Amino acid sequence: MFKNIYKPDSFDKLIFQNDIARKKLSNYASGKRIGNILLHGPCGTSKSTTAMIIARDSRLAHIQGFDWGVQTVKCGDFKPDQLAKIKSAWASSYLSFEYAVFDEFDQLNMDNQHKVRALLDSNEGKRGIIMTTNHLRRVDPAIQNRCEVVEMPKLDTAKLLPLCESILHAEGITMATEDIEEAIEHEDGSFRNVLRQLEFIVQEANAKAA
Repeated sequence: MFKNIYKPDSFDKLIFQNDIARKKLSNYASGKRIGNILLHGPCGTSKSTTAMIIARDSRLAHIQGFDWGVQTVKCGDFKPDQLAKIKSAWASSYLSFEYAVFDEFDQLNMDNQHKVRALLDSNEGKRGIIMTTNHLRRVDPAIQNRCEVVEMPKLDTAKLLPLCESILHAEGITMATEDIEEAIEHEDGSFRNVLRQLEFIVQEANAKAA
């Protein structure tokens, strides 16, 4: 899929509206800092991708041989046994620190959020969780207090333009800068929507050339 081809696959390919957020999260990705992270902001700002890259990159320096992957929970489809599976995986891990990722954390009810809080407290300094949410107010304040809370705001045109130009160039599409900017501005700062729009532009150009 077009989205998967151009989806960021390393920290240096991520786009941040806020350079302070980039610097903070870079320290976690490199393993210089450890602790729980809560990424919040509107849809389409690469929170989930950022969480997975940080979780993966922070462990690469410690892995020898087989990488068993990052424990990931889609909170919109949460199952009660998932916390037990994470506890078991963490207990058998030889890493000094590693992350699990909880995507769309606000979709957990308060009872389950409290269970996650207990998991955080029992593994402090040894294991951590990276959470994403579109609705910060729905996350237990006690959990927020246990995290580095990092905003992932909408991306402006200037931040998105270089990547869009690079993608169109890779696809063999020539397009005026002002036309690319206009296409970006209609997508309201959503990286996901921008990729979708670029895919449409490429399909239209290829259809005309056929």
